[in-house]
Amino acid sequence: MGTTIGNVVQDALGILGEVTGVGTQLYSEPRMVKDAGRAFNMLFKKHWWPVYTYWIDAELDGSTGTILPPETFVSVIDFDDFYAVHRDKATTALPTLMQDTNPHALSGDTPRYWTSMNHGEVDYERKKIRIFPLTSQGRIQVRARHHPLPPNEEWNIDVPVAIDRDLLVFGTAFVALSGDDLNPQAKADVQAMMDSRYRDIMNSLSNQRTALNEVGSVPNRWFAYP
Repeated sequence: MGTTIGNVVQDALGILGEVTGVGTQLYSEPRMVKDAGRAFNMLFKKHWWPVYTYWIDAELDGSTGTILPPETFVSVIDFDDFYAVHRDKATTALPTLMQDTNPHALSGDTPRYWTSMNHGEVDYERKKIRIFPLTSQGRIQVRARHHPLPPNEEWNIDVPVAIDRDLLVFGTAFVALSGDDLNPQAKADVQAMMDSRYRDIMNSLSNQRTALNEVGSVPNRWFAYP
């Protein structure tokens, strides 16, 4: 069930108020909102949370290897937030471009590889990835992790979040105590609670039925071009 950053902050302040030797007056709400945001960002990267990881279907422009509007990857923060890129309706994901492969030697209109655009390129914030050959045509389906905070906005108490509330509360308290380092034992205690809650969530997710297919849990996947 979702909650807000404000609710997380209030719960975390309750935990900090129980810590021996630490005055809650040290933890103002604005500072705790920032700590809650840092905790969310830390936990956001630890798992492909289903609520934030989804598919986008986009059309390629046929000349630069990038997607056309209206689709956008503005909410995808980093290259490591992209999980998979598929040719239109293909069941096997495309491989990333190998470091020693010259992309300018690739030709044709069928997508074969993908990689990150260079930071600072025109439309980088909206497009993020490039498909090779550059003249690839058609549609691609991209699975990625999307951050809930809109670009250029700051965390505030009204921002909704959908990661487990207790996990975020323990994470926020951990970040707050890590910043001050006033009570190492208290920091270790809330870290243990955070780790325990994370393991419980991962165990619950692992117990859900999952189909095993050609893009399942086998780490080394071979890719064959048609």
